Amino acid sequence: MKTLITLCLQLMMIAPVPAVAAEQRAGDFSLFDQRGDYHQMSRYNNRRGIVLLIRSSECSMSLKVARAYIKVKTMFVDLGFEFMMLDASTSTDGDRISRETGRLGLDLPVLMDENQAASKILGVRKTNEVIVYDPRSLRVIYRGSADSHLELALFSILAGEQVMNSIGNASGCEIDYGAAENP
Repeated sequence: MKTLITLCLQLMMIAPVPAVAAEQRAGDFSLFDQRGDYHQMSRYNNRRGIVLLIRSSECSMSLKVARAYIKVKTMFVDLGFEFMMLDASTSTDGDRISRETGRLGLDLPVLMDENQAASKILGVRKTNEVIVYDPRSLRVIYRGSADSHLELALFSILAGEQVMNSIGNASGCEIDYGAAENP
């Protein structure tokens, strides 16, 4: 495993990807998921990070993004990471969200952020974006896409290295914050 981490870190050094240090303080927050279960982020302080895939009921998620996220989840779920989705829309229809994510093979908690407060403090900009949140420092430590960049970020966390995140390579719909402000 250490050899794999070292290899990935070496690849990060030669990969021509624009990157910046991620660290953004977000604070603690809590939300209910689509099943009604309560999730307070600081209670996951025994985890290395919470990997949030952003979705919205107003914008369909591509199968490609879902498959990439599932691949990363399969690789890292047993290494101390928690995987969830964050619905950044004003939707409160948990059953509909369960059906939509189930069709994509994403059987995991979807945090319902109908007033969009958590999305704002996390700096969510668009769907299909992935945010890795550190429940100990209460910081966003990665923002980018659900692909090899995310894998490299998680390997960096495992190695105790600073996480670099790609700029603007997540594709998706812009989040409409006006809907929550003007009900």
